[in-house]
Amino acid sequence: MTLDAGKNKGLLKGMKLRVTQPADVFESVAITKVDETTAEGVMTQIGEEEPGPEKGWRLSTRYNWAGDKPQTTK
Repeated sequence: MTLDAGKNKGLLKGMKLRVTQPADVFESVAITKVDETTAEGVMTQIGEEEPGPEKGWRLSTRYNWAGDKPQTTK
């Protein structure tokens, strides 16, 4: 997918973004390419019957309410 934000909004290659709006969508996007004002990413989607990304969806680097925690290595 292509996002209308890039380096100008602090996005970096490798970042993982989560869909925050609509609130009932639980997908994430891994950023694969970043330019100054756009970025490209691959969306991980739960179930093929779920709707795909739509214009107006909001993404965030914040962890979701379901207890998603950052991964750590020991």
